[in-house]
Amino acid sequence: LAKAHAPEVISEGPSPTHSAVTAPPWKSTAGEWQPRSAVLDSSSETPTVREEEVVPTSARTFGSKDLPNIYVRKPPPPDHRESVITCGAVDSDAKGAELLAVVRQQHPTTPPPLRLSMHQLNSRLSPGEGKLIDREHTQSQRLNTALKEEGGSVAHTNNSVDAFSRFGFHSAKYNPEAYKTYFEWIFEDMNTHLGEATGGVSGAMESMVEKLTHQSDPPLNADEKRLLNLLQRKVNPDDAKEILRTIMNDKKLFTAFMKKIEGLPPGMKNGLSILHKLMTSDVKASQRVLLELAFDREVGAISEMNCKSGLDRTGHIRSLDDAISSLVEEG
Repeated sequence: LAKAHAPEVISEGPSPTHSAVTAPPWKSTAGEWQPRSAVLDSSSETPTVREEEVVPTSARTFGSKDLPNIYVRKPPPPDHRESVITCGAVDSDAKGAELLAVVRQQHPTTPPPLRLSMHQLNSRLSPGEGKLIDREHTQSQRLNTALKEEGGSVAHTNNSVDAFSRFGFHSAKYNPEAYKTYFEWIFEDMNTHLGEATGGVSGAMESMVEKLTHQSDPPLNADEKRLLNLLQRKVNPDDAKEILRTIMNDKKLFTAFMKKIEGLPPGMKNGLSILHKLMTSDVKASQRVLLELAFDREVGAISEMNCKSGLDRTGHIRSLDDAISSLVEEG
């Protein structure tokens, strides 16, 4: 995967060429959903992506190993949000290669960094679901290796979206690892926006220290004093990342920081607030997924949602995201 734009398939053989069927696009409140097929055949080692085709769930009955039920939403102008992709579980080398082929077909000229955020919607009711989650995580790591050479990266979350999640039974095995990637994304964006002229995040922290040190009216409260003490520990610019990570994991420090930080646009502040909530709050699974999708929007990541078939749990969250997206676009 790491060497070519058209991914190599390692362990899976070709699927029947008849596994895809014709399917028309359909419109939602947040844009047009376009079907895609990414099929490996005997004449090629790379997936062929076709529009207005989809590999249906029923194709598994006929021995298909292709990624089923791929749909892509590219919002209409003036919304410049990255694509949203929904599909079945990405749990094999072939399906990982097919997903990457669809991503590349949608974004052939996307400049680095290309960010792919995979949201696996699992169920505690289904036997073998844990192994399915682990196999998809393996594919997310392979995709990350493929994109890393181009400055891109992949994050993989898994959230239980079933009856058990209503009662606090929640599987989120790989979320902490994904949120570390989320942090890297927004830290990079903050540095880019604040610019070299001001020293990026490190320079913004130095400016904050200066203002907090000379603040007298009103006097610093307890949380502001804690924040000042933490910021004063910064010895070199590289310390800024770990200091911000500490702030993100502390609710009171984060509140004080957000009141004092200057130079960030509203969307970036919103992204920080969403990530802080994901890192520190115990929210229900469906809410967590929607927060993750909202974060994707703020950092320009491609959102990919999947469940075992790509229809039921995925369709539920897709509908919610469509509704929220349409409200955001309307302001």
